[in-house]
Amino acid sequence: MRLVVLSVVLCLQILLGTYVFSRLFPVRPRYPVLLLLCSATLFSATFLLLISTQAYAASHVGLSGIAVSALGRIAILTLLTAMVVVCRDTNLWRALFCSTCGYTMRGLTYGLATIAIDILWGPYAQVRLRWIVALLALGTLVVFPVCNQLMARSIEEHGVVAIPAIPMLLMTGMVIVVEVVFELVIAGLSRYAIPVSRDLILRLVHAVASAFMLFMEYELLYRRRLERDVATIGRIRADGARQYELSRENIDALNMKFHDIRHQIRHLGDEQDEGLVDRELLDDIAREVRIYDSTVKTGNDALDVLLTEKRLACSHEGITLSCIADGSALDFMSPTDLYALLGNALDNAISAVRLVDDPEKRTLSVSVRRGMGLVSIHMENYFVHRQHPSDAEYAIGAIKAVVGHYGGTMTMRDEGEVFHLNVVLPVHS
Repeated sequence: MRLVVLSVVLCLQILLGTYVFSRLFPVRPRYPVLLLLCSATLFSATFLLLISTQAYAASHVGLSGIAVSALGRIAILTLLTAMVVVCRDTNLWRALFCSTCGYTMRGLTYGLATIAIDILWGPYAQVRLRWIVALLALGTLVVFPVCNQLMARSIEEHGVVAIPAIPMLLMTGMVIVVEVVFELVIAGLSRYAIPVSRDLILRLVHAVASAFMLFMEYELLYRRRLERDVATIGRIRADGARQYELSRENIDALNMKFHDIRHQIRHLGDEQDEGLVDRELLDDIAREVRIYDSTVKTGNDALDVLLTEKRLACSHEGITLSCIADGSALDFMSPTDLYALLGNALDNAISAVRLVDDPEKRTLSVSVRRGMGLVSIHMENYFVHRQHPSDAEYAIGAIKAVVGHYGGTMTMRDEGEVFHLNVVLPVHS
């Protein structure tokens, strides 16, 4: 009976620990049925493996008994990984990440519970089953919410990136050593009645090692996310540099063409044949040409190209872009960095204003001012509701990278339906 109850508690702990991370992935069709079948299989396999391995370990004291017990627990970890793959829409390596995190959380809970048992009753006391279950439940109520808050919430906010196979396999090997072999070695040494202080130290080291393994698994995921973000931001900046060169060439060519068209329209208006050319039609065409022929002049060529391009894009969307900019204040910035900073900010603003239905609120404004050795950039626009698409997050990351490169600061805030972006940069010589 004791072994049955402990097997149930073990399964519940590793299932709950795995769920903390696997819930981040979408479920597969017929998820309730799959979950029920997989849970029943896992409970049965866990019970049989624990009974068989403990019976063998009891009759074969030494390394062979420890090895067989370790294989049994590795088999449980394998079944747990397969369960995640079957029930959740994810790949093998992400499922392995979830199962190893869940098993490690169970190991940390077990380590804390055994430390409490050593302190309260001693390592060799026959503790009643209900007290063991109570301590394991108490450890679960402490460890699992903390891990969920510190790890799973952060992963849920930023998303689970692709986990490479080799680092995940190495991490799994470390989990097996810490959570399986370490635990069995402690249990084996306890048979030889080692001093209480040493038993307590070993169990304390086991708990600390479990916490460290959880940190290492999260660090693996965090590092991969940083590598992905850095690569994406680098790609955005490179695309911005190419886009700037292309926009400059296109706008120069368009200005020449529209300049010629404007003179041709004027010539037609002077020498028009009233029977062939409508004066009002010529006036309408001239107004449209003036919109595209006029360029923004701020004193900075790169900023002129950027604002002219975005103003044309806004005109197609029915958005009014107003600008008061001292472009010469940004002369210390390279065209690539300037395009990455203001280009991404304007793209995000245009995307937000595009969703606004009220014509009077389909506006955005940009101002660039210099004073007291600082350059301030302020943008504001209306928005419907806050959205966090991945491309917008990467664009904000690219903006932060440029601001940080020049030693500046960036703040964002909402005031009702208006979104404000403020950037302050020190003027560089």
